[in-house]
Amino acid sequence: MPNRLSGSSLLVVIWLMAETLAGFVADRLGVSADADPRPRVWAALVMTTFRIAFHLWLDSGQKGQLRQGVQRALAAAGEATGTLRRPPSR
Repeated sequence: MPNRLSGSSLLVVIWLMAETLAGFVADRLGVSADADPRPRVWAALVMTTFRIAFHLWLDSGQKGQLRQGVQRALAAAGEATGTLRRPPSR
């Protein structure tokens, strides 16, 4: 029988991944992840974007490379960010 993580163990692993990624982003920005929300926001955005790309890849029957799906999803996140920054058209 394969060894599986329990639900709470999986949450700990995901939390550790998010904190590690936030620490990396904080170092790159030269800020503290404890004082600046941006590293954790970026970590959450990247992890969610990967999850979406992974599910789209699985739903497609694993056609193409996952990397290309991740790149498309990250581009979509960037496009959404740019769209949200624009003032509303009236």
